[in-house]
Amino acid sequence: MNARTIHRPSRVVALLFAALILVAGCGKSDATSQAKPAENGPRVEIIALDHRPMRPIVAEIDALLDPVRDRVAVHRYDAESDDGKKLAEANGLTGHVAILVLINGKPDVTLGERTVRFTGFPRGKAPMKSAEGDWTMEDLRAALDQELAKR
Repeated sequence: MNARTIHRPSRVVALLFAALILVAGCGKSDATSQAKPAENGPRVEIIALDHRPMRPIVAEIDALLDPVRDRVAVHRYDAESDDGKKLAEANGLTGHVAILVLINGKPDVTLGERTVRFTGFPRGKAPMKSAEGDWTMEDLRAALDQELAKR
C-alpha cells in the first residue's frame, strides 16, 4: 500500500465535507417565506442572527408557528443582511440585534394590561442577562392567538 492509497479516503471525506458546506449555504437569501402564505392571516416577521445561541430560539418559534402555519404568513430575515438591518433600524434597533419578531409590522403587542416587545432572547433563555428581553414564548403564542382571533 502506498502513501497515495492511504490519503485517498481522507481526500474523499474532505471533498464530501466541502460539498456539504457549499450545498448548505446555497439558496440562502436575505428573506425567506413559507411556500404558501396565508392571504388574510397575520404577518409574522422574524429578524434573527444566524448564530449558535439563537438557533434553538428560532427553532422554538418555528415549533410554536407550526400548528398555525396555514393561517399565518411567516417571513424571515438574517439580522446581518441589508434587509434585516433595515427592518431592525426601522423599529428602533441598531447594532447587534439577536432577534426581533414583528406581528403585522409591529414590534409591540398589548396583552391584557401589558405591552410586550419581542426583542432580545426570551426571558430565562439568554446566554447572558444583558441579552435577555422581557417576553416569553407564551407571550408570543398569546399574541398570535389574539391576532388570529381577530380574523
